[in-house]
Amino acid sequence: MKKALKPMAFTLALIMSFGVFSISAMANPNSSITRGEFAQMLWETNGKPEPGKGCPFTDVDADNAKAIASLYEKGVVTGYGGGIFGQDDVLTWEMVYVFAMRNWNLISDNPGAYVGYEDAASISSWAQNAASYMFEQGLGAAITYCSPQSPVTRSEAAALLTDIKNKEYFKPGGELDVFIERLASEDRFSGTVAVGKNDSIIFEGAYGYANRETGLKMQTKTKINLGSINKSFTAVAICQLIQEGKLSYSDTLETYLPEFAELSKGRITIEQILTHTAGLGNFRTNEEYLRNKDRIFTTEELLPYTMMESLLFEPGTDNSYSNSGFVILGAIIERVAQKDYFDYIDQRVFTPAGMESSTYKYDPNDEGFAKGYVIEGDRNFIDNKELLPPVGCSAGGGYSTASDMLRFMNALNNDILLNGSLTELFSSTGTGYGMYRTKVAGKDAIGMSGGAEGIASSYEIYPEVGYSVAILTNSDDGFNRVFSEIKRFLLGAAPAPTMRRGQVEVNGETVETTILTQDDEAFVPLIEILETLGANITDETIRLNNVTLTISSDGVTCTIEGETKAVPSRRMMSGGRAMVFAPIHFYIETFGCQIVVLGG
Repeated sequence: MKKALKPMAFTLALIMSFGVFSISAMANPNSSITRGEFAQMLWETNGKPEPGKGCPFTDVDADNAKAIASLYEKGVVTGYGGGIFGQDDVLTWEMVYVFAMRNWNLISDNPGAYVGYEDAASISSWAQNAASYMFEQGLGAAITYCSPQSPVTRSEAAALLTDIKNKEYFKPGGELDVFIERLASEDRFSGTVAVGKNDSIIFEGAYGYANRETGLKMQTKTKINLGSINKSFTAVAICQLIQEGKLSYSDTLETYLPEFAELSKGRITIEQILTHTAGLGNFRTNEEYLRNKDRIFTTEELLPYTMMESLLFEPGTDNSYSNSGFVILGAIIERVAQKDYFDYIDQRVFTPAGMESSTYKYDPNDEGFAKGYVIEGDRNFIDNKELLPPVGCSAGGGYSTASDMLRFMNALNNDILLNGSLTELFSSTGTGYGMYRTKVAGKDAIGMSGGAEGIASSYEIYPEVGYSVAILTNSDDGFNRVFSEIKRFLLGAAPAPTMRRGQVEVNGETVETTILTQDDEAFVPLIEILETLGANITDETIRLNNVTLTISSDGVTCTIEGETKAVPSRRMMSGGRAMVFAPIHFYIETFGCQIVVLGG
């Protein structure tokens, strides 16, 4: 996996990529910035508030007038006297310290931290206080000493403002915390959230209830069901054994599990299972498994249910997400390592990664675990214990915390769990090796999600900007909104669409479904609608008439008479599972059907 970029590099990359500040593309980022340019950047950081009055300074041009007037009203900037602001004067670090302190009320716990420098006495006590705060917090270029009278470059100013803005957003009681607390107060989010910057956790929060019946509040160390996120741990374990020379990607399934010889016939390889291209299916839909799931506690007890399925396709010729495949990988781990799967993951993944709150050993009487809830009808929260097996497995169902998932990402990113060459595999595939790779607002995102009844969880790392995010919930309500809000702030991603239950009419037939609305456009579930139209559907492929749709972590493609194009789809969590939505106009234009949203 690519290493996270260093602080100055990624903050500047973020600025330049997403236009947080209106710096001219021709401006040299290493040249000095003026007071007027910095005022413009600071005003944009504040959200461009409209001033109540005009600019009081006579030397400010029209382009800067609104920004400087707004900052003057807030008490951030002042003039030199005689109505002069000095917009073209070179900005010094002393001015930066003062402007930033006034704008954000930055108060140091140790105002004397800056005094040790020989020229500390040459700046005001206000500037000393702000400088001390920035040094303590490691913000921008202030993480190294800068002489108070030295000029500030555009890149230094941009990096510092971005760092301060991010710190304000992620601080306790900051914008993100308030956003999630509001959802939780409306009973629309329950879970834990953690955000990392490089190897540090910069935000950690717990919201809602771990146990609604007893009123037990969620804590940051409350363990929450991960769903399919556990596939990441299984893939790491397989790659560790390959790294140690005990396995090979090209080894066939029956090499280690001879009972699968008839099914595999030398065709299924370990790499195909890792990448969901082996043709294996989903044991969770097996009726016999569903009857016996409460009596299954080990990998060996679960394994026979994966043998009751026929292959979906010839191995290596197609792709279909497979829970059964990862159960089989768990069995291979046990036989090769000669160790219980759960013990192996604990000793070889959780312990070296520092994941002290992660386990497969769920205890319903331990208040350190969160109960899961399915939301039915008019906001009724139903305990999900009857819907899930009592013990997780190598395909999913372990327990962890959001901060532990950041530790997992850090351990993988820093080659603690695997060496560099194998770690790179986790960032070079679309879906496979227990992870997915996709794009968010044009930036790489590597992670994994888990969903089931009463579960919606995900982690993602954004290598190009050095951030990572983990969200674990014990109901799926609010998951999409929180995740989208964080990605909006960090990456400039579009805000989350609104989601509601409603009805659509498809060729005269009324269908009860989930409806998304974004930018005044309605999206409805791809599979539900195309089932109504009589499509032939497998896990990843939909065929109707002469149209073939392919679903992957990168999105949805549509192939008609050999021509392939992308479908403007949305992937969201709903009812504890990932669902893919497409806009109404896509169905009408592609399939010639009549479809309308009922009730507006």
